[in-house]
Amino acid sequence: MTGLHVRFGWPVARVRTGIEVSVVVIGWLLGGTVGLGTVLFALFVGPSVGWGLRLMDRGDSAPDAGAPELEA
Repeated sequence: MTGLHVRFGWPVARVRTGIEVSVVVIGWLLGGTVGLGTVLFALFVGPSVGWGLRLMDRGDSAPDAGAPELEA
C-alpha cells in the first residue's frame, strides 16, 4: 500500500480500497462467501487508513536525536 503510494503518487485511501476490493473479488471467484460486513470493510477500510495516517502525520515531529548533524 505505502509502496504504491510512494511509487505512483496515488492516494493511500484509494490504494488500500483497491487492494481490499481486489481481495474480496478474488476470494469470491475462488468460491468464498461475501457478506455485507465483508463489502463494508473492503469499501471503508481504505478511507479509514488514509484518515488515520493523516492524523498521525502532523509534520511537527522532532528530528532524530541519534542522527549526526551535517555541516556545510
